[in-house]
Amino acid sequence: MQATVKNPTGEIKRLQSCINDLISVLALPAIWSGSEASDIVGTLLDVLLTMLRLDFASVRMSDSSDGASLEVTRSAHEQHEGDGGDVSTASFSLGIQHDVGVLVAGSRRPDFPTDVERLLLRVAANQAAIGLQEARRSGEQKRVAAELERQVAERTRQLTAANEELERALGDIKKSEDHFRSVINTIPGMVWSGLPDGTFDFINQPWLTYLGCSWEELSARGGLRTVVHPDDVEAADARWLATRASGRHTDHELRMRRADGQYRWFLTRALPLRDERGDIVRWYGTATDIEDRKLAEESRQQAQSDLAHVSRVTTMGELTASLAHEVNQPIAASLMNAGSCCAGSAQTRQISRKRAPLRCES
Repeated sequence: MQATVKNPTGEIKRLQSCINDLISVLALPAIWSGSEASDIVGTLLDVLLTMLRLDFASVRMSDSSDGASLEVTRSAHEQHEGDGGDVSTASFSLGIQHDVGVLVAGSRRPDFPTDVERLLLRVAANQAAIGLQEARRSGEQKRVAAELERQVAERTRQLTAANEELERALGDIKKSEDHFRSVINTIPGMVWSGLPDGTFDFINQPWLTYLGCSWEELSARGGLRTVVHPDDVEAADARWLATRASGRHTDHELRMRRADGQYRWFLTRALPLRDERGDIVRWYGTATDIEDRKLAEESRQQAQSDLAHVSRVTTMGELTASLAHEVNQPIAASLMNAGSCCAGSAQTRQISRKRAPLRCES
């Protein structure tokens, strides 16, 4: 049997109204795009109150997009004709197992909710769950972006402060270095510094003046090694290599050429500078002119040699005199003895002649 519709025109209008309401509910996510959770819930409740002629509608969320719980209620401001009695309510989950929240609708109409109203409320709850979840993700992204921006801003501020501090430190170091170089250049002695690998990177102005060239000219010629006496280069290189290998301070004498071409003796000293771990970070050293000391030592050695020669000559003279004395004594005694013997023989002959008998002549 076919069902007979008593009022086809009214039924068609009702169905058209339901379809329009359904389309309106389905279009809500487009309106909610980019909105906060509170705006989504407020729009949803206002639409449902008007569309379904509800007495109240409420949404309770366990976790909104801003990270806090949210509960919003809307109520009708006037009674609709024919309404009365107790309020009938219907609740719908927002999301699976209420993970987003709950939608509650209430009306005093005795037939509330009809099947169509239940369908519209369920669709509205699903659409709201989608919109709220999107708002939650958007809110979380915004919070993450805001936190990243805060961290970036904080990091930028820290880096800016660190750069400013570094620039101030570098400026202080530059001032200290300039002051140090000024002090070093005023020292009448010769001072140098070098890298951990032994490469010389600085010598003070008095040394450059002594050599008669600039640091650039000296570097272009091959460094300090080129001003060392050719006979001392090999020994100086070996001593410097041994010093760097041992990492200990050293003293070494060598000859270096002056601006006028004359070679003079120098005493060079090298001392390592270490960090807190004991690693060598720089080498520092001095060069002291000891030419006058060398000449004095040579003069002293010559004087000592001459004194030793004179001493030897004097000793030989004394030895010769002593030997002559020792030899002269027995010779003199022998001559004396010989003289005595000769004198005795003459006296004997004289006595003999005196005692000889007289011969008579006939």
